[in-house]
Amino acid sequence: MNLKALAALAALPLLAAAPMIGCESSSNRRAMYTTNNANLTLDASSGRVLAGETVTIIARTVDTYGRDAKIEWNSTAGDLKTEQDGRVARVQFKEVGTYTVRAQLMVDGQVVASDLVEVRVQPVS
Repeated sequence: MNLKALAALAALPLLAAAPMIGCESSSNRRAMYTTNNANLTLDASSGRVLAGETVTIIARTVDTYGRDAKIEWNSTAGDLKTEQDGRVARVQFKEVGTYTVRAQLMVDGQVVASDLVEVRVQPVS
């Protein structure tokens, strides 16, 4: 599913409601949850590195409501490794160029948010 289609789905009204856990429940008091508020933000240690250096990228998520959330990573180049259950990615770039590292937040098997960082790799002088 592309991001435009995901945005269109996010704009739809919530179809189901559930009683709020731990609070009084009555026919007029309902709490709703949706993935519309789930968010992903990437923080990179640097946007510019020298060839051979490693960039560390931290994924910060909010509003996943305790559901099964995972981060999927990909990069246009470099050696990408993840740690801390996918919350931290380290990418070593050996070649000069400009590259993109993208992460997608998956909640219950569905993409609910994505973010990317651009890294410029400069030659070693």
